Amino acid sequence: MQISITGRQVELHPDTVTAMERRLHYALSRFDHAIGGVTVRISDINGPRGGHDKECLIVVRLRQGGEVVVQGNGGDCMSVLNQCAERVSRAVARELDRRRSTPIRAIRRRQTATAEEPMDAEEEFGT
Repeated sequence: MQISITGRQVELHPDTVTAMERRLHYALSRFDHAIGGVTVRISDINGPRGGHDKECLIVVRLRQGGEVVVQGNGGDCMSVLNQCAERVSRAVARELDRRRSTPIRAIRRRQTATAEEPMDAEEEFGT
């Protein structure tokens, strides 16, 4: 899984980036087979004024197309990333579950329909 972390108007220390990558890998590793890449953008909304001014945007690109996007705000880079990592993990799980449930039923219906058709034809012609 490729993880890209960038900071806008925020200087990210290399140790912080490593900790963020580790946290995201922990949150998303069970979906590694379905994820093409992860992009994280940390930005400072208010600049030097302070307050809850860190914003985190996580975009997860799925291998079969589509994206899952989560955004959150907080006062500290790591706390807002932790919050968003938990949310993106649940969102990816929901999206994959949603995608998994519909096609399997449709595939099974097609397989049963094609499996029954040759038998009906054989019975009809007496072979």
